[in-house]
Amino acid sequence: MPGAMMAGAMIALRDIYEGPVTDEIVSVSETPDEPADVDRDGLSMTVEGIAVTAPALPATRNLITKRRRRRSRTSRRDRR
Repeated sequence: MPGAMMAGAMIALRDIYEGPVTDEIVSVSETPDEPADVDRDGLSMTVEGIAVTAPALPATRNLITKRRRRRSRTSRRDRR
């Protein structure tokens, strides 16, 4: 009998600290084709009979540049 009481207390403490168990459903949707690139192509659609359009973004230069390695300040002779 004391073992059953201890097990019940442990289960109660687990529920208090961890909270109730919830079943989370993850939904994944797949399409057979590539998604539209609204940045390059722009966007046009009809919403409740009203035509809505957004132009494509202007092309910009690549903002991420390759980091160059700096040469060591010591010469090869000094490293030997």
